[in-house]
Amino acid sequence: MTQNANQMRKIRVVQPDEYGVYRDENGNASALDGMIINVSNEDVEAILEMVDKSDFWSSSYTPMKIYLRTSTTKIDVIYCPLNNSIAWIRKTMEELQLKVDHIQWIIQRQQEDKTKGEEAIKSFVGTWFKMSKEDVDTCFPTSTQLPSYHQDTSKN
Repeated sequence: MTQNANQMRKIRVVQPDEYGVYRDENGNASALDGMIINVSNEDVEAILEMVDKSDFWSSSYTPMKIYLRTSTTKIDVIYCPLNNSIAWIRKTMEELQLKVDHIQWIIQRQQEDKTKGEEAIKSFVGTWFKMSKEDVDTCFPTSTQLPSYHQDTSKN
């Protein structure tokens, strides 16, 4: 539909020409919304030639795109399990590191508790027997290692 100077609406049927271009009654190329596109017949022929060339190139690249897609799929089939394995190993290593840190904290805590306990015993012994700190340290040397509860099974 177009509007003329008298503000009357005129309904027209638009048909594409031999090139598939919609033209108004004056022969100007127009879009479906009625806007005029200034394109000559030579321009239309050049545009169609460019479209044909781009169709040729796009059709020649289609097998390559399919090949790249299948190779990408093959790579994904290999990469995804490897990536999952690496992520699992990384997670396991982090969990093991947390366990090692916890065990080290427990050992440190036990050594601190043992040292506190030894100090309490030494203080008690010193007070009970009225000994000086140096005398108690001589009788009960401070150990830096945890006691070993390993039984010797070689003696029978």
